Amino acid sequence: MFPSKLLEKIKFPISRSGVLAAVAAAVWIVHPIQTESVTYVIQRAESLVGLFYLLTVYAAMRSMDSERSISWSLLAATCSIIGMASKEVMVSAPVMVLLYDRAFAARSIREALRQRWPLYAGLAVSWLVLFALMLQGPRTGTVGFGLETITPWEYASSQFGVILHYLRLCLFPIGLCLDYGWPIASGWMQILPAMLIVMALSIFTFWGLINQRRWSYPAAWFFLILAPTSSFVPMQDLAFEHRMYLPLAGLCVLAVLVVDKLIGRHVMVGVFVAGAVIISLTVLTLARNRDYHSEVAIWQSVVEASPDNPRGHNNLGKTLHEAGRVDLAMKHFRAALRIEGSHIDAHNNMGVILARKLRFVEAIKHFRSAVDAESEATMPHYNLGMALQAHGDLEAALKQYLEALALSPDSSAPMYRAAWILATHPSASVRNPDQAVALATQAVELTDSNNPEILDVLGAAYAAAGNFEQAVKTAQAALDLAVDRQAKPLEGQILMRLQSYRRNQSFRLTHTKE
Repeated sequence: MFPSKLLEKIKFPISRSGVLAAVAAAVWIVHPIQTESVTYVIQRAESLVGLFYLLTVYAAMRSMDSERSISWSLLAATCSIIGMASKEVMVSAPVMVLLYDRAFAARSIREALRQRWPLYAGLAVSWLVLFALMLQGPRTGTVGFGLETITPWEYASSQFGVILHYLRLCLFPIGLCLDYGWPIASGWMQILPAMLIVMALSIFTFWGLINQRRWSYPAAWFFLILAPTSSFVPMQDLAFEHRMYLPLAGLCVLAVLVVDKLIGRHVMVGVFVAGAVIISLTVLTLARNRDYHSEVAIWQSVVEASPDNPRGHNNLGKTLHEAGRVDLAMKHFRAALRIEGSHIDAHNNMGVILARKLRFVEAIKHFRSAVDAESEATMPHYNLGMALQAHGDLEAALKQYLEALALSPDSSAPMYRAAWILATHPSASVRNPDQAVALATQAVELTDSNNPEILDVLGAAYAAAGNFEQAVKTAQAALDLAVDRQAKPLEGQILMRLQSYRRNQSFRLTHTKE
């Protein structure tokens, strides 16, 4: 180890401030909370907007001390416009540029606007772009004051606890979670402590901005960038780690400045602390990335971090089912239903497993619960129809297929299954050959005449309507496809029906549920 006096004599190629900036950047890059924005690729919009946010601020900074200020201002405005088109969190970028100007370049906001009006005019145009984009495609289903699942006050009061959780994860990134299912805060005893802490930090930051304390800029960076997702505008989900992608940068700068102030001129101590922090965070990030290696692992981590999240249990159950671990999957579906008895997906997934186990009565019960919880969802109606049909209750199954078809008119699955019952039901009061032909024909067109099972249904519908010539032709096409695909059971069934059509006999189901 070098003696500290010798180390101080070494001429570094960058300044002390440059070293501090590099350490802050390194901490920001390797921090495990960033995995949700980087490793979880569906959140690429967060890293994309982060890129253009930082480019906007950088170009604006360069415009303040460069002879080519107009060029840099134009670049800042361009990056801001692209950022606004990437994600709404970009809305605070012009404000952060103005606060930087006041803190580090101009003596006041008025002076900043007067000296660099082309820069701020360009940034203001980017706001107009964001406003226009939001008018064209508002996310009313997941964001906005019209959400039925949560009110603005419920959302805002819950965010105090969420913000403290974010701060805790920045200092101690243990227990990271892809899907918190964060509960709505209820009661003042749950809201007040977190609210007082967050308000105190916000007021202290505002005081620093008013008095031009430069440390207040990274603190304001945290609060203002987080504001669109942690204020009073309701969102369907209260907490997500990817929302900390950019706000974390401000906290990293603050942390490095505080540690540097405490250490002073003890260079070796600073090197040791920086190295230990960066290595520790890197190890935690590598460990967190292993959770993303499989769906089972990532949802298992969700259940461990947030055991009262029904969506986590349901999604873990779904991935376990796909992996063939059926009994364990059922355990997690039941857990989801214990937490939220009307969870549609858990009922639906549970019903699918029970139906495959031929436990149709139990499966029907779960599918009915899913339909009762959300009557506008197509899949529960369709699955309920499948279970009822397998159980022999054809009329009830037909009703569910038609309900599913009304919700999804271009869905071929309920279409051809409804056509099958309409063509082959043993009761003349239920059969409707013309409707069966119409539905089956549409299903064949939707599948490009490439599904032998659907062609078989169309053949049965033609036979029910008395058009045996078309029935034979269609059934033969279905048989050829079944042979090509080596679908032996279906091949035998189609061949049997084809022989009946050649004798001018239609096909009828022989029994229904008594």
